[in-house]
Amino acid sequence: MRFLFFPALWIQATFFAAWLLPASLLRAQTYDLQSGPTIAFFGDNAVQLGWQKPTGFIHLIDLAYRQQGQAITVFPLGGGGNTSKDLLGRLGRDALSKKPNFLVLNCGVSDVSRGPKNIPLDQYQASITAMVDQATAAGVKVVLLTSTMITEDAASPRNQILAPYNDFLRTLAKQKNIPLGDVNAAMQAAVAQARTETHLNGRMLTVSDTDLNSVGDEIVAAVTLKPLGFPDPQIAQARDLWLDLPNGMDVTLHPAISVRQYLLLRALAASQGRSVDDLINDTLTTELQKMLIKAPAAVPGGAKH
Repeated sequence: MRFLFFPALWIQATFFAAWLLPASLLRAQTYDLQSGPTIAFFGDNAVQLGWQKPTGFIHLIDLAYRQQGQAITVFPLGGGGNTSKDLLGRLGRDALSKKPNFLVLNCGVSDVSRGPKNIPLDQYQASITAMVDQATAAGVKVVLLTSTMITEDAASPRNQILAPYNDFLRTLAKQKNIPLGDVNAAMQAAVAQARTETHLNGRMLTVSDTDLNSVGDEIVAAVTLKPLGFPDPQIAQARDLWLDLPNGMDVTLHPAISVRQYLLLRALAASQGRSVDDLINDTLTTELQKMLIKAPAAVPGGAKH
């Protein structure tokens, strides 16, 4: 809940957007579906929110499979605040017991977000390696994902602490010959491109230091599809579909816009040296004033404008 000030008017704005979009709407398109793979998404906050948000990256991946005629079985096994040690402790019980075809493993942000209690790199390496070995021994195909950025500043202290953890994942993937989705590198590239195109310093992919917006979720989903076996043309098809999902982005006062429309608004705002919120708020203020001129002198409840 948030209050925004307009001249002579307070408007109470609630953020509905993706959070209240029924998950069924993501599957509303009719496809002739065949049985697809079983995928366990295993990790920390990013995985948890990737399922809790109706436009989270796990739902986007599900939709991409449906677009290609496959109905997958998803086990969303994210745990807020889980470290690599926590995940290793529940791997067999929560994930391998379900006998998935794929285990998508995303872990690292929580390991380096505990201050003095951070999980040391050598312990992280041991836990991740053990999870990969146990899953492989159980006949499960592992997909490693590098961790999402912590803030959108790659040079920030927390991202610098995280960097060797992600480097280890890249090395392990090569050593074990298992597929890797480099989420962190993709996010850094997307932030740099957005800053170059818009000349703005606001959040591009996130709503907090660690939580993604829908643009960020689409990046994670696209990066994950590649090691799951999707060729580039199918990933492009999925991304085009995701861009037009209704209510894909949260913006102040919540006009119901798709991600595609948001990106176009962002470009327009940047051309005027403004933020998207400022552009929308100013436009709505002007249009609201025009509407009020035409409103009846008395409104329900006896109030006058």
